[in-house]
Order: sequence, then structure tokens, then C-alpha cells
Amino acid sequence: MQANTHAAVGVTIGLAVSFGQPSDMMLLAVTSAFVGSIICDIDVGETGKRSTPLILSAVSSLAVIFFSIFGYVFDTNTMMLWKKESGYLRSIIGITLFIGLCIYGSRKPHRSFMHSLLGMLLLGGGVYLIFPTASFYFLMGYVSHLILDIFNYRPVKLFYPIEKGYSLKRCYSKSRVNSIIFCAACALIACIIILKFVVGSNGI
Repeated sequence: MQANTHAAVGVTIGLAVSFGQPSDMMLLAVTSAFVGSIICDIDVGETGKRSTPLILSAVSSLAVIFFSIFGYVFDTNTMMLWKKESGYLRSIIGITLFIGLCIYGSRKPHRSFMHSLLGMLLLGGGVYLIFPTASFYFLMGYVSHLILDIFNYRPVKLFYPIEKGYSLKRCYSKSRVNSIIFCAACALIACIIILKFVVGSNGI
């Protein structure tokens, strides 16, 4: 699937699983699931535009930076939770691990390490070191990416370093199916946001 579709599905999942929680927790869920849903594709250099990995890395970084600044400025509950669960030293270790794995994965063939269960668990471990609560949402976004890509014709090496790939061969990444999923995800995002405001305004 295309990056915009993965991102839309990731945001939808983040909103859905955190619905009913305070706004700052929903922001944490959306940011984490969003990053998890797109970070896999930093390995597309050989099959897509060379600029794509840089764009995905930049967008992911900006999302995390925005969330961090928001939490710091407004001293949100999520920031206090991060201080309780992790802290600076542990986060630095997690960030170093995460970046190192992304650099390694970006140099591997598309849909290999970054699209494997091994890659998912290692990157999820990095996020867990940074912020345990965020790792759950990150992994949900990551899983959504793998599931969507399995429907494509190009095989996904789920059990990398084993070379065998898996594909349901139902559609191409640039297809009508991709567009339908993207539009459906965007519609769900709008519905969830509207429902959030309605529920909030009614004090439920």
C-alpha cells in the first residue's frame, strides 16, 4: 500500500484504541501508531523514490518532536507518565537503538528486515525503552502496516532472515483497493474525531 494509506490506517487505529481517554493520551496513541504505521517503509530506496526514506524519517521525527514539545509546554499527564515509566537515560538508550535499527533496516531490501516480526519486535523494544505505554500503540500501527502489505503481490519476508516471503496477491500498492482503504480510513478518522467532540461536549 501507499504511505498515505498506511498513515491514515495508523491514525485511525490510534484514535480508535484510545477513544474515551483524555486528549493528551489520544495524542500519544495517534503519534505512536502513526510512526509505527509508516516507519517500515524507510527501506523503499531500491524500489521507490530515493527521497521517500528521508521524507518518512522526517515526518516521523516531526510527529515525535511535536508531541514532546506539546507535552513539555503544557506539562501533560503523558509527560508525567513518561518521567515515571522511563526517564532521560533510558530514553537515550532507546532512541539510539531505534535510530540504529532504522539505519540498518534502510540498507536492507524492501519488505525484508523492516517488514519482519524480528524488526517489529526490536523496534518495539526501542520504543518500550523510550516510553513503555507508547510501545503498545506503536506496535499496533506496525502490525497494521504488515497486514496491509501482505495483501500486495510483492512478498513480505515476515520471518526474516529466512528468505521466504508471504503474499495474498490480492492487489497492487497503487490500485483502487489502496484508494478505497485510504478513503475509508479518512472517513473513520473524521467520524471518531466528531464523536469525540460530541461525547466531550455532553460530558459523557
